[in-house]
Amino acid sequence: HFMGLVDLVPRPGVREVVTGESFARAAAKDGPARHVLDELARMGVTHRVVTAGDWISVGRTSLNVLHPPAGFVPRHENDASLVARVFTEKAGRTILLTGDIQDEAMAMLMESGGDLSADVIELPHHGSARETAYAFVQRVNPSVVLQSTGPDRLDDPRWDHVREGRLWLATPRHGAIRVDLLDDVTVRAGPVR
Repeated sequence: HFMGLVDLVPRPGVREVVTGESFARAAAKDGPARHVLDELARMGVTHRVVTAGDWISVGRTSLNVLHPPAGFVPRHENDASLVARVFTEKAGRTILLTGDIQDEAMAMLMESGGDLSADVIELPHHGSARETAYAFVQRVNPSVVLQSTGPDRLDDPRWDHVREGRLWLATPRHGAIRVDLLDDVTVRAGPVR
C-alpha cells in the first residue's frame, strides 16, 4: 500500500515519511520500496524508521508506536504494519491506528498487557472477519470504528456482536471519513462530504 506515496506526498507538503523496520529492510534491496524511498529523497522528504516505544509529535498531537517491536520478523508481512495510539494535547481522547495487522500482531499486542484502549479505532486488516480481530476490537473498546474496505466486507454479519453500540463508519457507505477529537473532550465522526 505504499506505491501511491510518490504521487501523494507533494500535495500536502509532506516533509518526513515514517515506516517500520520491515519496510526499511525491503528498501535496502533493489525493488519497489527502494524506488519509493529514492523518489521521496529526490523530493526532499526524509525517511524515519520507528519501532514500538517510539513517539512522534505533530503539532498538538503525539503518536506512541505500539508495534512492531525492534527486530520483529513477522510470519506474514501485514503483521509488520505500524500500530500507533494517537493522543491529542487538550482533548484527552485517543485513536488507535492499526494498518493491516492480522492475527500475529493482534495477539502480541493483547498479550503485551499494554493499554490498548482508544475512543476510535481503524479496524485492523480492513475488517477481515476473524476471532482474533473481534477480541482485539473488544479489548480496545472504542466508541467509533473506522473501516476502510471494499463493498464485500460492508456489514459483514460476523461483526454484529462487536458492532452493537458503536458508531461504525465504512468507506463503501460513507466515502472519506473524518474524525475530530474536540477540546471539550468529545469525539465527532462522520463522512467528509
